Amino acid sequence: MKKLLLLILCATSTYTFAQQEQIEIAPFVNANQSSTTVKDSFNLAFSFPTIAFIGEYGVETDGTDVYVTQWLDDSLARYDQSGNVLEEFTITGVERVRDLAWDGQYYYGSPNEFYFYVLDLDNKALINTIQTRCKIRGMAYDTVEDILRATENWSPSFYNMDKQGNILAQWIPSGGTMDAISGLAYDNFSPGGPFLWGFSQDSTGAMIVKYDIASQTQTGNMIDVSGLVTEPSYAGG
Repeated sequence: MKKLLLLILCATSTYTFAQQEQIEIAPFVNANQSSTTVKDSFNLAFSFPTIAFIGEYGVETDGTDVYVTQWLDDSLARYDQSGNVLEEFTITGVERVRDLAWDGQYYYGSPNEFYFYVLDLDNKALINTIQTRCKIRGMAYDTVEDILRATENWSPSFYNMDKQGNILAQWIPSGGTMDAISGLAYDNFSPGGPFLWGFSQDSTGAMIVKYDIASQTQTGNMIDVSGLVTEPSYAGG
């Protein structure tokens, strides 16, 4: 259930037009585009305003605390699950992290580059910087295969990689594939899984998209998060 709640939490990282200079928008996104989608019957579990700093983007939880990153600068913040900011901090050598993944010990994230950080956020330490062949934006940890899954910049490509940055597989999902996956989450809870959920800036600008890992397909299940807020929105981590 913790993973499933995280999916809903990821969905709340949306931004208004008034903040466009503080957000990172896919170059081809059209947030005014109408979309016709098949939607899962998900209910919003909880939400809270992101107030630690401007430019909050990546998000991950260990089940107790919620960590967020700042895409346009170097800050990180820790919230409790009621939305209270517990602290804001930086880590030397870590900057502009997009999405976050957690393997039960360390956090992983990339500043949209050909490398990713290995982070100990409990102790505010950079453990390692790992080079890889893809320019990483979204990241998730696969608890079954013990690998990292990633999306590349604004492209539709997905990557399976080990924690040393070696690419194990590259694939583009079949079906009505959306681009601009800025956030990624792993789901081994839903029946028929495991699945990946991507947070896409395509279509309305804030679409959660479901992927079947075994068949490497987009399932057709999409959730339009822009309907949760009154302003036009953009997907984050």
